[in-house]
Amino acid sequence: MSTSAADPDPDPDAPERPAELDPSAPVEDLPGVGPARARALKEAGLVTLGDLCLHAPARLVEWPHPLEEGPLPDEGRARVRGAVVDARLLRIRGRQSSVTVRLRLDGSGDEVRAVWWNQPWMKERFPAGRAVDLSGAVHKGRSGLELLNPAVGSEEEPLPNPGTLQPEYDAPKGIGDATFAGWCRTAAARCAERMAEHVPPALLARADLPDLPTAIREAHDPRSIPAWEAARRRLALVGLLRLQAQLVARRAGRG
Repeated sequence: MSTSAADPDPDPDAPERPAELDPSAPVEDLPGVGPARARALKEAGLVTLGDLCLHAPARLVEWPHPLEEGPLPDEGRARVRGAVVDARLLRIRGRQSSVTVRLRLDGSGDEVRAVWWNQPWMKERFPAGRAVDLSGAVHKGRSGLELLNPAVGSEEEPLPNPGTLQPEYDAPKGIGDATFAGWCRTAAARCAERMAEHVPPALLARADLPDLPTAIREAHDPRSIPAWEAARRRLALVGLLRLQAQLVARRAGRG
């Protein structure tokens, strides 16, 4: 039996598209969202999967290239690779604690410090000699510049490649930022195509804005910085249009 152009063989290497979900479905439909977390989301105004789709990330981070030598920059973010010299756990009072790791850089042998606050279990992740990849914000501590609560990569679980764009979110109280980011990305991947666009294409083109499904995809999984910035502007327009609709309805009620 021959195969026509209209009926091509499926590509066995093509990634399987996730099953679509209804944007009006409750947040509880996502794995890991139990009653307590659902309440925290609802208190932040996030009731449905569509609400998560429309929740714009707070900022966009481009994963940096590792430093070849020390010291750390005075500010911003930095990434380093090397071998663990030692790790110390300091319990301060009550449940407060800090874990400080010294790392010897692969390229130069210079040492840098990284600190995690109130995560005592982190000490077990850093046996002496282990090769790790750390990336995070530079902070000025008592002993000088250090990485504060950096992400940790290893040969088994590597960090994203340098240049990778990653949206970051400010999660509602009681929910971890990484967990919340995962829910937003999942909702976007599975609901974006079913989010209705009510703005005429001509108006979007005039404002140089993407349609809503494209904006949702680019906001949560961006291809480029300009695409992410345009997506955030389009999502901001949703809030403005909602506010305008409320004002119109309020005036109509008075009339």
